[in-house]
Amino acid sequence: MVLTSGAVLVRYKVIGARWKEVSAEDKARFEAMAAKDKERAQTEMKAYKAKLAAEAAGGEAAGGDDADAAMEDAGEAEAAGEDSD
Repeated sequence: MVLTSGAVLVRYKVIGARWKEVSAEDKARFEAMAAKDKERAQTEMKAYKAKLAAEAAGGEAAGGDDADAAMEDAGEAEAAGEDSD
């Protein structure tokens, strides 16, 4: 399904209106999930950038192992169900 920009705006308005109706308790739950996901994304981005820098500096021997370990830790935490949806 392809949406025109007008249809997308209508959907965003509906979503915004519905979000205003959500209770503070429910919003807090979603905001906590978003904060946790933001931390995860920042950790993964830091590891990714470190890996890129290591590769640019001359390969895996220049520190790629630390970046790989950080990426694996982030993946294991997610796989273990630490993101309480």
